[in-house]
Amino acid sequence: MLDFNIEIFQNNRLTEINFSEYLKNKTVVVCSAAKFIQRPTLEYFKYMDSLLDSHNLDEIILVNSKEDNFFHMLVKSYFPRLTTVTDKHKKYISTLKNIKQVNQNLEELTKNWSFQHLLKNGSEIGFWQQPLSNMWDELLKNKKAIKSILKLGSHQGKIFKKMYNERHKVDFWNLKHTNFLYLNIQGSALLHQIGPKFFYFHLFHNKNLEDSVGLINK
Repeated sequence: MLDFNIEIFQNNRLTEINFSEYLKNKTVVVCSAAKFIQRPTLEYFKYMDSLLDSHNLDEIILVNSKEDNFFHMLVKSYFPRLTTVTDKHKKYISTLKNIKQVNQNLEELTKNWSFQHLLKNGSEIGFWQQPLSNMWDELLKNKKAIKSILKLGSHQGKIFKKMYNERHKVDFWNLKHTNFLYLNIQGSALLHQIGPKFFYFHLFHNKNLEDSVGLINK
């Protein structure tokens, strides 16, 4: 399924490898690196990094489907344990698109598709993703995510309500950069707490992923 070449960042340089060969005898989670420069994403990566300590994974692999060497440098400066790869020919994301029967084009998926792909020895064990449409409807269905946001406190709840009330004016999920929110919404420190729970409501503290890894390791 994953028999194609990618570029992996090791020893401060990019090296081309066969992805299928690299995954042999490993349990890994592959994550999209869409919007990697944004604050909620960095908080989300912090959570993924913590799974290396708590869930006996061999690697967390972040895949960037665009040529951007800054991506590797930025991630490594914050999370040196995470593995970063460049898939400039979009082989991985196009493979997932076909397997998961996703309708959006590759350009849109490269920009917006966030997922967690749990693999053991290159075979899929589980797959979780953020929705690519009807985000507010999907978020409101996720009672656990809503409860998690509201538990942060009344001030955070007011910010969340403000974002909901402005949902027809601003498409928060498809903003090119969410960082401006931290400058334009009063109480940016509070928004910092909401960010990963809002933008990654299916993936942040994903119990289904954690339970699946736990079953593998029994």
